[in-house]
Amino acid sequence: MVLKILKDLLLIKYMEIKRCVILIVALSFFACSNSNQKKEKKVVAEQSAKVEDKLQVEKKKNDKEKISFTNSSGDAVLIGEKIELLNADLKVVADISNLAGTMVTIKGVSDSLFDQSEDFCESFWYVKIQNDTMNGIVNGRQVFKVLKGNESEKFTIEGNCIEFLRTEFFGMGVAYQGDLMGCPVDQPILIKDTAHKYYGLVEMKANEFSKQASWGTAYPYFELKNDDGGYDHIDTLLQEGSKFKLKIHRGFQEGENDSDVLLHFEKGKYKAEYLNFGEVKYDY
Repeated sequence: MVLKILKDLLLIKYMEIKRCVILIVALSFFACSNSNQKKEKKVVAEQSAKVEDKLQVEKKKNDKEKISFTNSSGDAVLIGEKIELLNADLKVVADISNLAGTMVTIKGVSDSLFDQSEDFCESFWYVKIQNDTMNGIVNGRQVFKVLKGNESEKFTIEGNCIEFLRTEFFGMGVAYQGDLMGCPVDQPILIKDTAHKYYGLVEMKANEFSKQASWGTAYPYFELKNDDGGYDHIDTLLQEGSKFKLKIHRGFQEGENDSDVLLHFEKGKYKAEYLNFGEVKYDY
């Protein structure tokens, strides 16, 4: 009987010791695990800080580097309410807003795209330009390069050759690197006229039809659209006295329409006026 009591007491003691040992091991494991987690968090935080520091260093380094340009060529026209001429350090050297409509020669285009606002559609390339009176860098959204002429948009009437030349600017447009961006673009045309020795923009008389043709905006110059909304083509050019009447055919994604534009030369400039904006005929 006494032996049985002693065995029971020893068993109880053993179980208590075992529980203590398990508890100690568990606490030790938790302590080690918690310590490792703290160390891991510390390492991640240190790595993040190093990456952030590196990014800051790279940013400062890039800010100090001069912009690289690729040589380019071609005629262009300046368009914008406020046009600033910059030097190689992108410092403003002159306000040339009064030269809007002036023809210039393109000398180079920046290798990088720049964005000075939160709107990606406002991004642009810097463009090196020059003419007889100036030489510098301009925001590419204000530089419209003259594209190669299309023979179907070149007309000869009574010995006078009238050519319609399309343009494109150096800003974000409808597409970029194969992706559709859908950014709005202006697409003014230039006229080359042998009779008047004219080479320049065509001023647009604003009315309800011209706004429809320019997707609801009152753009100050005559455009031929070639974007994700539609494509314009001059079907006919007829002389009416001292004026010309254009038949503009526009193809939409799911339809087409025709509009009439009156064109005339006045006080050394060409001016245009939409006479109508035809009803859209849908394919279905």
